[in-house]
Amino acid sequence: MCANVITQEGSPWALKRLTSTATVTDNTPGYTYNANASGEGVMIYVLDEFIRGTHDEFLKEAGGTARRIRIPVNAVGPVYENFSFHGTFVAGVAAGLTYGVAKSAYLGGLSARELDHLPTQLRLILRNRTRKFDGTARPANANPRPAVINVSNDYPITDVRVTLFYIELIKAGVHVVVAAGNAGIRREANWCFDSQVNGQHVVVPEADRGHVHSVIWVGASTKTDRRWTSSNYGPLIDLFAPGAPISSAGNQSDTAVELAPGTSFAAPHVAGIIACLLSDPQYRDLTPAQMKQKVLATAWQNQVEGVTVPDLLKPVLWGSEFFCNSSNMSFPAS
Repeated sequence: MCANVITQEGSPWALKRLTSTATVTDNTPGYTYNANASGEGVMIYVLDEFIRGTHDEFLKEAGGTARRIRIPVNAVGPVYENFSFHGTFVAGVAAGLTYGVAKSAYLGGLSARELDHLPTQLRLILRNRTRKFDGTARPANANPRPAVINVSNDYPITDVRVTLFYIELIKAGVHVVVAAGNAGIRREANWCFDSQVNGQHVVVPEADRGHVHSVIWVGASTKTDRRWTSSNYGPLIDLFAPGAPISSAGNQSDTAVELAPGTSFAAPHVAGIIACLLSDPQYRDLTPAQMKQKVLATAWQNQVEGVTVPDLLKPVLWGSEFFCNSSNMSFPAS
């Protein structure tokens, strides 16, 4: 256990499960995390519907006034208006003060309701990484800000525009986490690298195609450690995280709380884990490929029931030591 560990008493079951070695019960200790690596200095982009940025979950500290929401305007509209349940809920899981994993991370709200909007959002992300959280320019010699993007949208990887979007993010060093989807079906890794788009022939260069393997796909597990029946599964899915049902920020008021199931809400747990790691200097420079290896290597094995072959070895969940500054964080298979 690290010296700066914090245990969040009364934390939701989903957070408890991230730092428990067994199924959550009434006696399971609260969510435990490293105060020195809780997402400080990291941006979590939420590509979703709009976030209720005024929600108390996104304060820097309880009772304060400073907030951790940035990018107030994008190609579609302002983040603080027309906010939605879905985007607010996802952001709360990733970085909310009560319901979130990375409690010190900043949040960037994005929206792309059409696939043709993805290039605009990509440019916005890449430009924003060169600026401070207050919007001013970072020093010319500064490294881009560490960033992870959570995608809880059902963008089809059979469309080359989606493939290109993820590849360009990975090439730029942005860590990509994607929800598995809620159809309860087997998902194959059927990426599209060559197709017609708006009358033009688009081909992903051979040298870039391997970057798709750095995307992290997340299915949803239940409080009883079973695969949520509507969670997709199969070769495309890398791991499972708590998702059915869980609590997070609601959009009806600045203190609203909602309960909902979905892989959309499992994925931001993993995005939050990555933000915590990126806030630790020893992991800040990991590439997306290296980060994926780290997350999978330190996940507990064989924890989720109801996952069919070949998914029996899919990892899920983490022990509290994951958040401590340890150079040896290899967990045994359970």
